[in-house]
Amino acid sequence: MPQGFVLTRHWRDTADGSEVRLWLATDAGPCHVRLPLQTSVAFAPAEFRTRIERLVGDEPGVELRPLELCDFRHRPVLGLYCRQHRHLLNLERRLADAGIEIFEAEVRPPERYLMERFITAPVEFWFFADQRETGRVCGEGRIEKRR
Repeated sequence: MPQGFVLTRHWRDTADGSEVRLWLATDAGPCHVRLPLQTSVAFAPAEFRTRIERLVGDEPGVELRPLELCDFRHRPVLGLYCRQHRHLLNLERRLADAGIEIFEAEVRPPERYLMERFITAPVEFWFFADQRETGRVCGEGRIEKRR
């Protein structure tokens, strides 16, 4: 499996999710990897569920799910999932204005992807379908921590 180091991270919101693109340094030269669309997530204490549901309503692209996690005060938390990261940031502001704590909304999609997979240095990567773009390997793929 090819290996490399993450050089740069880029993201943008699309109608279907956040697109994350990474440039990797490899022995064969720079490599561009486009990850599958990502959903952004933030966390809120579960005790605020009713208030959050009232404020968020039936907004499209938003989901509230109970999780088996706790915050640093040992309170159960909910996952607040949004298709677009900017939508999540807007919700964070609205909920904060209503006095509801939201955690980790500021974590951008590329950093969340790397953090959740414990990727800090070398990575292994593969493509779903090989593509060539002016001599550089480019395509939709996945990366993971080098074993």
